[in-house]
Amino acid sequence: MIIDVPGFLRVAIADDDNDPLPSITPDEFVALAFTRRDVFEEYVRASEGVPRDAINILSLAARQAGASGISMENVRVAARLWYERDKQPAVASNPAANDLLL
Repeated sequence: MIIDVPGFLRVAIADDDNDPLPSITPDEFVALAFTRRDVFEEYVRASEGVPRDAINILSLAARQAGASGISMENVRVAARLWYERDKQPAVASNPAANDLLL
């Protein structure tokens, strides 16, 4: 069974019908989830190849976007919030790292 969630997300739930789930290409996902291709590219840069960062930034950006596609502002605000929550405390507690970033 497929359940539509407001916005772009569809949730697949197993049922007894054994119906194949509809597929979506990566390009279709990007077109549905983000307002523009360059917003997706900004999201990829912001996550820096770190899966945990990618998941958290996407989650924060999607919450801000609501039922709309994720915008550039959503990605940038989410990336900043994630940095402040996860990275900044470690940097602030390390004088050498803090000096490097100032």
